[in-house]
Amino acid sequence: MNRYLWLGLLALVPCGCETQDREHLDRIARKVAAKVSNLTEGTDSRLQAGWQAFRGDLDQLTLDLRVAARMRWDKSLQGAKIEVAVHEGVIDLKGTVRDADQRRRAVELAEQTVGADKVNDALEVPTAPAIDTQ
Repeated sequence: MNRYLWLGLLALVPCGCETQDREHLDRIARKVAAKVSNLTEGTDSRLQAGWQAFRGDLDQLTLDLRVAARMRWDKSLQGAKIEVAVHEGVIDLKGTVRDADQRRRAVELAEQTVGADKVNDALEVPTAPAIDTQ
């Protein structure tokens, strides 16, 4: 807590603040330091409890949501239209991907997601239309 108080007071030195301003800012610095200290001290702190609750929520996400989220945030799958369905640990991937690399990456992400037992790949890669030379 003292560290934050000193940082706040140190910031005031070059300001040329008047006594009232310094006292007001000193009170603010003390309040901020107290709140930061309250949030970060001990294993039972509110910050720790909040983080644990957040992690618990992530763990409760269903398998299909976790797979879909991983695919949505993977830059190499940008533009892919992939539907994810899950039945008893088996992930079904359907939709269209740009090329074989996107297809491999989508299957890889699904297989590596915790809780996945098997992945059924029904993804399609569009083919270029044949050019008629006649």
